[in-house]
Amino acid sequence: MPYFDEAPAKFGETKEKNTVRLEDNTTSNRNVDERLLRLKMKQLVQKEFFHQLEPVEVIEIEEEEDGNKFGNIIGRYIYSEYNISKGDARSNGSFKPINSNILQMPLPGELVIGLEFNDERYYFSAMNPSTEVINNSKQTINQSVDEENNTTPAEEQTDFANVSNGVKGVQSINKFQTPKAQQYKETNSRNPIVSNFEPGDTLIQGRHNNYIHLSSNQSKRLQTIGNDTNVRNDSGNVKIGAHKLGEKKGSIIHLTTNEQPNYDLDLMQMGDDMDKSIDLKTRTKSKEKFITSGFTSPSILMQSDRIVLYSSSNDIGIFSKGNIHIKGNKVQIRNNEEVSITTGQIVQQSKKLYRMKEELSSGNVLLLPDGIVEGGRNLALEHRKNINEYLTKLNKLIPTAIPGTRAIPNPAWFAVIRQEIQDAKDLLLKNKLIVSLKWLDFDTWKTYTIEELREAWSPIPGMADVISKLSNLKDLVEDVKNKKLEFEAIKTQFEEYKTIAENPAKYFENLVLAEVESLTLDDFVEIEAQINDFEVNGGDISQVDGAKEMKEGSADLVKERREISQRQGAPDFQVRLKSWQDKAEKFTNKIKGGLGNGFRTSIVKKEIEVSTQETGLIAAEALSEAVQAGEQAQKRITNV
Repeated sequence: MPYFDEAPAKFGETKEKNTVRLEDNTTSNRNVDERLLRLKMKQLVQKEFFHQLEPVEVIEIEEEEDGNKFGNIIGRYIYSEYNISKGDARSNGSFKPINSNILQMPLPGELVIGLEFNDERYYFSAMNPSTEVINNSKQTINQSVDEENNTTPAEEQTDFANVSNGVKGVQSINKFQTPKAQQYKETNSRNPIVSNFEPGDTLIQGRHNNYIHLSSNQSKRLQTIGNDTNVRNDSGNVKIGAHKLGEKKGSIIHLTTNEQPNYDLDLMQMGDDMDKSIDLKTRTKSKEKFITSGFTSPSILMQSDRIVLYSSSNDIGIFSKGNIHIKGNKVQIRNNEEVSITTGQIVQQSKKLYRMKEELSSGNVLLLPDGIVEGGRNLALEHRKNINEYLTKLNKLIPTAIPGTRAIPNPAWFAVIRQEIQDAKDLLLKNKLIVSLKWLDFDTWKTYTIEELREAWSPIPGMADVISKLSNLKDLVEDVKNKKLEFEAIKTQFEEYKTIAENPAKYFENLVLAEVESLTLDDFVEIEAQINDFEVNGGDISQVDGAKEMKEGSADLVKERREISQRQGAPDFQVRLKSWQDKAEKFTNKIKGGLGNGFRTSIVKKEIEVSTQETGLIAAEALSEAVQAGEQAQKRITNV
């Protein structure tokens, strides 16, 4: 705050040490000349000073409430509020940032300049203890308290990590140690760590090794214009950078107007190689290098480990009246709709398009998409695993006994098993994707032997037969046609079988879930009828597990029960009836224990057979297409 002081005390010294004292010359009668009078008047003026600005030590950052306190700090003047407590400092009011456009939040313990206007406190500009220090809280901490009076000092902010190592703009390194580097006259920014700060520059420094440097090329560029050899070629530039702690590399953006950008040496080398052949030994007339040395037109340079341009809803435009250069280890273009290229001429040079580990002259060698053996080997094993898992789920469809029950399945458990079987069916769909070969990259080719393919894909049913026809494309194409006809017939047969087997399957599932201890005569009559209907419609009970036993068992129980009914009133009637009931209960438990599951499992097993046939067909079609594409690729090789 504004205050009066006897003398301008130096920072860290007492006022008494610097107080200006007037000489007591009352006993002297010498004449006072003009020089002495001026000296006495100056001493009187310096006896007391008025201070409008005063250093403020930051105690804490004021907590945000609704945004009205953004940037506010709690602090105490180091002179006029010397040794006051933190509580009194808070009561005196917070300091607002004087400039809302450019704001740097200070740290507790730092010194800023404070002033007051219109009953409000303001602060600006952290005091600079050293040009080498960006985060200066430790150098200036606790200047406003007397430790002997136990006044609470400002605490250093523990959650602030000092990641600055003094980066101040960019220095252009003008000497290189390697012979290759000597060919480039201009400097680069591979190692920007120390500022090349020139008169007239403006530098904005962050606390985290980041900066904005507004500079020019005045001190470096002299050109000869006409007969004048000392004409300045002034060039304004902007340099923006962010660097890692302890490392010289980071991210930079340079904007220049009339000077060569500070190109990285690797970039300069890549630009120089743009017009060279694939082996980098000869230059090609149809290509042009990317000019780096001697380029002084207005330019923008961006350099980092990774640069991303992303448009979330509209276009990205790259237009140039000059050349466009693109270079990378792997250039990928992926588009959902189409890639359209309109040009007068296309010149294609591919370093690695085909990988030949076997000679194509052999009839046992094929040119196929790269990875069909390496990736196919693991996928084929996964294919077999999926089928086995499906069969395992199928065998658990109806258990022989449920824990905690009298061999009667729990409906909730039954539903879980059915869901597991449905999940297993999804694995069969995955199998179709495996053999479709859609996971292969048809842009990269490699030679394989038929033996290698057969060994890799042998776990898949029917694949060995398909692969045996790969050496003769005509036979393979004809075989694919035949497999299509066979599959349509098999699929039709399966649908017919599913229709006649579905009724008994559902009927026995209901019996399994029925909460009865024993079946009645009517139940056994219906069981026999269901199986008879299945046979009449073309079903073969020998292919259904337990069907023959259920037919014979139910027929015997029906026959015996009817015979017993005819002996009603006979002395052994009750004994024979009790014996029949015991047989009926045992037969009921057999059905609920899994004997009645045969019709459902037969449907699913046939479904697996159909799926296997379909998988083989898909594999045959995919391999046929791959071989045909390989032959076309082979022709292109021959033409080249």
